Amino acid sequence: MSDTMVRLAPALADRYRIEREIGAGGMATVFSARDLRHDRNVAIKVLHVELAAVLGAERFLAEIKTTAKLQHPHILPLLDSGVADGLLYYVMPLVEGESLRDRLDQEIQLPVPEALRIARQVGEALDYAHRHGVVHRDIKPENILLQDGNALIADFGIALAITGAGGDRLTATGLSLGTPQYMSPEQAMGERKIDGRSDIYSLGCVLYEMLAGAPPFSGPTAQAIIAQVITTQPTPVTNHRSIVPAQFDEVLSRALQKLPADRYQSVAEFLADLDPSREPHRPPRTASGASRAEKRGWLQLAAATGFLLLGTVAGALMQRAASSKRPDDSPIRFAAPVPRRGFGLGGVAVASDGRFTVVVGGVNAMVMLRRADSLAYVPIPGSDGAQNPFISPDDKWVAFTARSRLRKAPVDGGPVTEIAEATWGSGTWGTDGRIVFTPASSSGLWLTTADGAKPEMLTKPDTARQEFGHWWPQFLPDGHTVLFTNYRSSSAASVIEAIDLRTKRRTVVLQGAIGGLYVASGYLLFSRGVGATVFAAPFSVEKLAVTGDATPVLDDVDGNPEAGRLNVAVSRNGTLAFMPRSSWNPKRAMLWIARDGKESPAIGEPEHYSTPSLAPDGRRMAFTKSAEGIDIWLYDPARALSTPVTRSNGAAYNPVWTPDGRRVIYLSERGAFEIYWRRTDLTAPEEPLVVNHVDKWPSSVSADGRILAFTEWDEDRNVKFAALDSNVRPPAFPNTRQNEERPAFSPDGRWIAYASDESGQPEVYVRPFPDMTSRRVQISVGGGNEPRWSRGGREIVFRQGDAMMAATFDPAAGAPGTTTTLFKLAPPNDAFLSTYDVAPDGSRFLVTKPLYTSTTSDVVVVVNWFTELTRRFAR
Repeated sequence: MSDTMVRLAPALADRYRIEREIGAGGMATVFSARDLRHDRNVAIKVLHVELAAVLGAERFLAEIKTTAKLQHPHILPLLDSGVADGLLYYVMPLVEGESLRDRLDQEIQLPVPEALRIARQVGEALDYAHRHGVVHRDIKPENILLQDGNALIADFGIALAITGAGGDRLTATGLSLGTPQYMSPEQAMGERKIDGRSDIYSLGCVLYEMLAGAPPFSGPTAQAIIAQVITTQPTPVTNHRSIVPAQFDEVLSRALQKLPADRYQSVAEFLADLDPSREPHRPPRTASGASRAEKRGWLQLAAATGFLLLGTVAGALMQRAASSKRPDDSPIRFAAPVPRRGFGLGGVAVASDGRFTVVVGGVNAMVMLRRADSLAYVPIPGSDGAQNPFISPDDKWVAFTARSRLRKAPVDGGPVTEIAEATWGSGTWGTDGRIVFTPASSSGLWLTTADGAKPEMLTKPDTARQEFGHWWPQFLPDGHTVLFTNYRSSSAASVIEAIDLRTKRRTVVLQGAIGGLYVASGYLLFSRGVGATVFAAPFSVEKLAVTGDATPVLDDVDGNPEAGRLNVAVSRNGTLAFMPRSSWNPKRAMLWIARDGKESPAIGEPEHYSTPSLAPDGRRMAFTKSAEGIDIWLYDPARALSTPVTRSNGAAYNPVWTPDGRRVIYLSERGAFEIYWRRTDLTAPEEPLVVNHVDKWPSSVSADGRILAFTEWDEDRNVKFAALDSNVRPPAFPNTRQNEERPAFSPDGRWIAYASDESGQPEVYVRPFPDMTSRRVQISVGGGNEPRWSRGGREIVFRQGDAMMAATFDPAAGAPGTTTTLFKLAPPNDAFLSTYDVAPDGSRFLVTKPLYTSTTSDVVVVVNWFTELTRRFAR
């Protein structure tokens, strides 16, 4: 007996007698039961626990009421719904019969009159539902039940209820609504707004299968099917079965058009053309045989996907005119949506044979895994806070950095285990079990094993030569040579090198390049650090040298030149995966958010804003804006005046005001993240404040303006202090092995708040200042970061995931009070960036809000990419 049944049976014992489990799917488990009140057989569907937790009972049950109102002879009614022992369930009649899938499995093809009769019954139900504002979203043979020969649509509106209840949180489950063989192109592309024309497409697929014996598109993997859904026209049904009247080729062709605008606009119109005695409606045609709307729609469709190259679109159009078949080695492009995490710089990796892809996504920055037979990314449990994943050579493990450790997780499920200490952890896994990794952004390469052997240092950055870190290692095919990026003062000054693990001899491979990635077809991929373009050049593993001219091969690839690479991965058999920059880095609105969550604009037009900071008077603001470069700007709302503080000497973030408002302190990327400051009247040039070739970012200045508190990120994250007055000697923050970060001085200077992961996750703590050794008080419970003081030091606000929290604080006694949730924020950006600031009186918050058009971003996958790469160099 399943755990679900053990919980469900006693919880519903007064109303239903649970008899047995009769099936399970991607969303729910189904039980047969006896309705004791009405003495009838019913089917009870119980949503999977993980899905129910994301949806929330109250929201789901409210949304499902819409479904309960549908009353039609060909719609399986909803009898009941509720919560039992924490389980979300809904009840339907138990159908004594079979599904259309069962019948097709037995008969393959149905008699034409029978297929048309079933299609009409399903269509009549859809037409009724659409007129009542409900779209099914998952029409397929499995959801069409046959009772006494008549069709009943099951789960009507359940997908809509789940979507409505889940909202933005639904993406975190990896759930994909819809089935590839019957999914409309707009569903395949992840469109959030789906209308009845999507159901028309799916019904067309079902009718096609009933007549032809197979759906319009099939393939070995989900992505192969999706690629056809987006780029290929179906073969005429009469090619499969000559007895089918020829007019149905036109009817099905229109129902299966790629663009909703080119399909039937209502189910009633579709059903009218299914009458064999009726001449089907024919849209106007151009001389070439394709409608203008269709041609325009194909180009719009390609633009909307964001990943079809012009050549691919042209190729797809030519294939439509000639043949639906494509060569086995022809590249296939598709995009799979992944839940968003800030700017999405968490990394991407592909299994050696392309069987799965991993990325970092979701609000909690987890490793998300998508298998080749699915479009859904599913989080790996225990991978919260992850970055920079890489895969073992046997494709059984994924390694990643999370919570200051290099960790590994089995692909097929199991506990996450530690390998070594690491705060950054880009790495590569050799065939002999050795792992070469970079434990911190400012460190060299280290060698360990997958079993966690004591790490051995391989390289050390030469600060005299302005080397900052050795990043992104990759084992070459010989098993003893490792390619890596030697990141120097800038991406333009960096080099790609190789090291022989036997002799420790280093070889310069390419000057002025970052992110070197060798691909098995014999090319080196890399970036010049400008824009979002990936180049390729022929490469000899034996000579460790580029042997030909470089050429651009990918554009619009997500990444950051200061991160030393672009987010690209390629399997040994030529499956490419990358993140498009345009889908991960939208413009942001600068907003005021009141404590009740009400928003109002702080600056007129959205830009690429980040790291907002309020002046001590609460009126002026400083922030980062990405335009020609990534610079610090000041803004005076009274005059609507924006002024740049920096001029792209290096990417600049995290502005912090001095208490008198006369200077702004910020980090500037000069190899390492160094700390500079400048007068806000701009009468003098910027000056270095803390420069030591270790990443660091400023957080707070003491009330007397004499001490800067900042975070230093080397092997660990540590709170540090710097004197702003030569007559002051700052104290030392207590030395621990935990990560402490984001210090914030209280307004009276007697306390300092900060975040520490000593409990296993970041929490907000407070210590007295300057004597920080006496005691410390925990403020947050259940996670907390980015503390700020407000209300004269009587309140500490902080982030808890995507929630803004406020905790009262007694500065005289040093005692915390009650904690309340204020409102929700967008997911945090990268680990070192501040995401908000609070007015001194605590009445409102200054935040940046990403203007995403979707809660997900695409990861583009190209199967057989080596064919495309080889052709590019053959020109």
